[in-house]
Amino acid sequence: MKLKMKAGFAIFILLFATSCSKEKINDPSAVGSQSVEKASALNDSIRIGAWYQGGIIFWIDSTRKHGLIADTADLGYFSWWNGSNIETGATAKSLGKGLANTRKIIAAQGKFGYDYAALKCSRYKGNGYTDWFLPSSAELSELHKRREKVGGFSIGGYWSSTELDGSSAIAKKFDIDSVSSNKADSNYVRAVRIF
Repeated sequence: MKLKMKAGFAIFILLFATSCSKEKINDPSAVGSQSVEKASALNDSIRIGAWYQGGIIFWIDSTRKHGLIADTADLGYFSWWNGSNIETGATAKSLGKGLANTRKIIAAQGKFGYDYAALKCSRYKGNGYTDWFLPSSAELSELHKRREKVGGFSIGGYWSSTELDGSSAIAKKFDIDSVSSNKADSNYVRAVRIF
């Protein structure tokens, strides 16, 4: 008799558990509403001018999953190079090329001596992130377009990571179009990162 009661109770528990789990699976609101809320919150946070992953979003790609973030303050006023009048090969201008340019500049100019624009960005650890870089000329142009959304810009030129030749690189004054500048000149530096 005890054996039959135990078996009957076990079957009851099994049936009850199965019916509860089926209700959760068959009820789309039980799972779906939480997923939709999370996706909606993520989409709301990925927009131009929003604070996201350590800075302000200033450009988003067509997938709306990746883009560029700028720090909210300048890192300072630096020359483009460390004093070496050499070509670094950092000539890429397009979106998505700033990180590669920054790496080329540092490889050619070195990590020692005094701070220069690319090295300063590379060493920056702002807001918990360590993957900051000096923007390419196209990335800097996008930053210029969204300057009011990002804020904190100074009057004067800003360096890009795009080199023109051994002695000059592209800088942009935020009140006029791009200008070339002697690498020895000092301009403002604003670090950016990819998300």
